[in-house]
Amino acid sequence: MRHPLAFLAAVSLSAAAPPALAQAQGVFPAAIVCDAVGSGGRERATFPVELGPDGRASYRVKVGAGPTEVGTGRLAGRVLTLSGSAAGSYAARYTGEITGRGGVLAGAQTPTKGGRPRPCQIRLGDG
Repeated sequence: MRHPLAFLAAVSLSAAAPPALAQAQGVFPAAIVCDAVGSGGRERATFPVELGPDGRASYRVKVGAGPTEVGTGRLAGRVLTLSGSAAGSYAARYTGEITGRGGVLAGAQTPTKGGRPRPCQIRLGDG
């Protein structure tokens, strides 16, 4: 015979652990830092990243003097992957683990007309 409180304990445990997605939805302030292009210094910019309740993400950021990068992404578990591009200039991809407070994504901007990828890091929220 099962203990009468076993069912209540199981319900309490399942309700007590919200999924990472529920903890991570909203608008996160973000900051990107990319390695130098040519002889210039590192480039930095701030921008919002929006995470919807369905795990989809979107962002827009202008890094340096180039065109604006526009992208989307997907949260799978605790891993956020963002992919974007900047008006035929470069394609970008960043991936990292996030929590309800934020996180750090690493990636690169790869020129569409050849050349070496430029490493970048994005810090979301409290990172």
